[in-house]
Amino acid sequence: MIGLLSLAACSALLLTGCAPETSRAALSLDALDGDAAYGPRLTTIAYRAIDANVADVYLSDLPMARLTDPNDALTGARGTIVHIHLFLVPRAGRTPIAPDACNLLIRQVVLAGGPVGLYAGGGFALPSTRPGASRLAISLADSTLRLERASAGFDDRLGPATMTGTARAVRDDELAETLGARFDAIAAALPQLRTTEAAATTSPTTSP
Repeated sequence: MIGLLSLAACSALLLTGCAPETSRAALSLDALDGDAAYGPRLTTIAYRAIDANVADVYLSDLPMARLTDPNDALTGARGTIVHIHLFLVPRAGRTPIAPDACNLLIRQVVLAGGPVGLYAGGGFALPSTRPGASRLAISLADSTLRLERASAGFDDRLGPATMTGTARAVRDDELAETLGARFDAIAAALPQLRTTEAAATTSPTTSP
């Protein structure tokens, strides 16, 4: 009887929100012309707080073991890493919000089994809390990105695109720093596209 009561009590705690906090996300990068979309299942997620207004959120569909292994160059990997940099938390009634307002920057690395591309842009979002909380949730709408860097052979199947969706990240400064270092190393190795090349990208019908 005691065992049954204990089990019931544990079940009640889980149902009332005492379960460990978890990260989850559903983000999609959609071509502006509607011909392609890229929305992988993001399972490795963490965020770090810089101060009360600034935070970095990292998300990936690659296994955490590969992302955190300094000896793994991700050679031949297929997947993505997303970096959302929140640099301002709007304050209701005190922060002017223009139609083209921007309070976050977004970068997304796409690894295509050898060739690699980096999409970058920005947008506006209202976070659930200020950076520093145990978790941070962000809803994205109409954030615009385009291919900014790419290695030889990368096929831009999206062209100019928008990112929409939601991300809820548990604060883990150490993991976020590790993911950030991996992301920056990949991005730094990619050549910058000329403006004319970036503007002339096309959008075939399949996702990266």
